Amino acid sequence: MEDEKAGKGAITSGMDHKPSLKERQRALREEAILDSAVELIAERGFASVTLEQIADVACVSKPTLYQHFRSKEDLVVHISLRCLKLAHQRILSVPMDLPIEERLRGVIQTVAEFNLEPKVSLYIDLAQRVSPIRHGIPELTEKEDEMIGMMMELLVEAQKSQIVRQDLPASFLCEVLVSVLRDHRYDHATTESATAFANQVFGLLGMPSV
Repeated sequence: MEDEKAGKGAITSGMDHKPSLKERQRALREEAILDSAVELIAERGFASVTLEQIADVACVSKPTLYQHFRSKEDLVVHISLRCLKLAHQRILSVPMDLPIEERLRGVIQTVAEFNLEPKVSLYIDLAQRVSPIRHGIPELTEKEDEMIGMMMELLVEAQKSQIVRQDLPASFLCEVLVSVLRDHRYDHATTESATAFANQVFGLLGMPSV
């Protein structure tokens, strides 16, 4: 019984945990380093940027930078992971209790608009240009699989409700949808372009435009 109480106490403690001031400061410092790295690499290219330059722009010492990231490759992995986590949060912001068609449309529109945000666009562009560095990283693979699983569940439910096309397997539609959402580039960063792109995706799935 004591062990059981201790276990429950540990779970409750973990759920109630709030970041300390030190943890919040560390998170903000890490965000500043990542933002600086993205801006520099986007401007000068991955090979040309040094950790010293990133530390200088982020206003931290090199030893401090090494406390967060071991190398430029490690930075890129964290940039990619940050993108995935942000996208995951946006997808989860679409209410789960909506009818399946509204939920699927909401997810697609949300991801399209998410890709328009200037900082996000830089992150996505960098992550894709140095994608070989990201290959085989368990934490990235896990987060990507989690998001693909969410899309797959939506499409399976949509097919059952005859909302999306029935002539192709849901797994194939999911693969195409994820690829399109991940690789799409906008010529003009406007809400209208996001809506236009979302309508193209709806057409791909056999859904009417909005």
